Amino acid sequence: MRLEYVLSHRHAFRVVIVVALILCLPMLGSGLFLDDYVQRIAMYSAPDSNLFDFFSRGSPLTEARMTSGILPWWHWDDAKVQFFRPIGELLIRLDYALWPDNFALMHLHSIAWYGALIGVVAMLYRQLLPLRWVAVLATLLFAVDYGHAAGVAWLCNRNVLVAMILSLLCLHCHRRGTRWMLVIAAGLFAVSLAASEAALAISGYLLAHELLLTQHSPAKRILRLLPYALIGLGWISFWFSQGYGVSGPGFYIDIAHQPLLFMEKLLYRAPAYLISQLALPPVEVFGALELPTLPDALRWLAMGLIAGLLALLVWLLRPLLKQSPMARFFALGMVIAALPIAASSPVSRSLWYVSFGALGLVAMYIAQAYGSSRDSAPLKRTQVFAKCLLVIHLLLSPLLFLLMPQFAQALDAAMDSETVALPAHGEASHVLVLSSPSYIGSVTFPLLKNQALSLGAQPSRQRPTLVRVRGLVDATQPFTLERLAADRLRVHSAHGFAGVASQPYAFAAGHRVSLDDVQISIERVNAHGQPVQIAYDFHAGSLATYRVLRWQDDALVPATLPAIGRSVTIE
Repeated sequence: MRLEYVLSHRHAFRVVIVVALILCLPMLGSGLFLDDYVQRIAMYSAPDSNLFDFFSRGSPLTEARMTSGILPWWHWDDAKVQFFRPIGELLIRLDYALWPDNFALMHLHSIAWYGALIGVVAMLYRQLLPLRWVAVLATLLFAVDYGHAAGVAWLCNRNVLVAMILSLLCLHCHRRGTRWMLVIAAGLFAVSLAASEAALAISGYLLAHELLLTQHSPAKRILRLLPYALIGLGWISFWFSQGYGVSGPGFYIDIAHQPLLFMEKLLYRAPAYLISQLALPPVEVFGALELPTLPDALRWLAMGLIAGLLALLVWLLRPLLKQSPMARFFALGMVIAALPIAASSPVSRSLWYVSFGALGLVAMYIAQAYGSSRDSAPLKRTQVFAKCLLVIHLLLSPLLFLLMPQFAQALDAAMDSETVALPAHGEASHVLVLSSPSYIGSVTFPLLKNQALSLGAQPSRQRPTLVRVRGLVDATQPFTLERLAADRLRVHSAHGFAGVASQPYAFAAGHRVSLDDVQISIERVNAHGQPVQIAYDFHAGSLATYRVLRWQDDALVPATLPAIGRSVTIE
């Protein structure tokens, strides 16, 4: 049975949406994940706060977490992850107004938005692609794309679904071209930015449309694009003037203040995103090869692999791109959409806007190889690559779609207080963690999870009795711990504590951090600005109140401090 015959059924678009919704049903049991816990805590403890202010120094919630030790002492002084997403925030508040303790209904809410998004995508593909069955194929590829699964399953990411619906409707209205449609398109662009900053990526498709799919003069093209440029610049000005944005080490790069770092990452991540979306492997594989602990030779090998795969894809797609303006539209749009997401660590859920162009291009390529035209036989390599694309996107991708939420749940389980043996409940109200591979994974999110799930009318966890945690360092290599006095500790590592200051961030010798019961002093640093020697001066008698733990065999285990004047090696 020919592919085009199956996809030409008059109910094919509806069937695609139903298939996607069925694939999403297991997400109803996903519960909360990562930033969802932060937002739940904010809804109950600071309901008037910005739910997308995940941390920013100076905010009451962040400072309270610094004092209690939920966040580590080495959290950067100007670190922040603070977004302006009022529409996304409104929808979260709607969840907590209607079903605050029913996470399944919250997920159903997100799944409904995904169904609506697929409907809008289907409408646009139907307008853009020459044959109906090719539009159905592109919609199917989009609906079952595994990169979308994590975004749909993560409640905190719902804002991107809404933003993409609005921004694709903006593209639809822009294509209509009448005066009122252009006014509506500009309004939709502005509203989409209120859902998520990710909507800026639609500008790539608007530009590609004017350059490749219209016959307008250069002056008219500029005039048609000018409203979006003014809205975008106005939004960016508002964003920065109100203090929104990201800074400090972590998941995001601050493009405005770290342009060189962004350009360095862009050269690696943008091609990695494109390769991942068009074929395989998942972009997380390339992200793992960015780890600073890996040998330089392996990172160079990864860059060579990316360059080779990208060259191969360009070679295979070149005939289609050469003959079809629509293929060039999809390609240019996806390339531009890949640029801003290079500012975040490589994850598949960032590929929403890239996927719209990439999967339209993939559908056109498959149609070229196995279309209804009998006059010209496709080249053998075209047929082989088309078969590979069908296997990747219609067999492997739906399977990964089902597995991606399971991966998220496994990560959530790994960052549970029971898994890491963090005594969130019990007699000890103060805990000193000598070392951990990741404080965020072994302390921060386990405590946030316990706190979030203890809230509401139907709590599933007890309220944590652990009120204070102090972590000395993040370390994956042995280091020396000295006890200089009853309430004074010092750690030393010949290699430096890279987990405390990841490049390009650096500390200076003499830097101090003061908390309510301890002062931390960085006494020595290496050439990269990573602390080599750190001293901890606890208030008199306070160190004795802490239960001491260390990381061993993938969990926190009881430990003891060395005697005064003695030292031990922490493996």
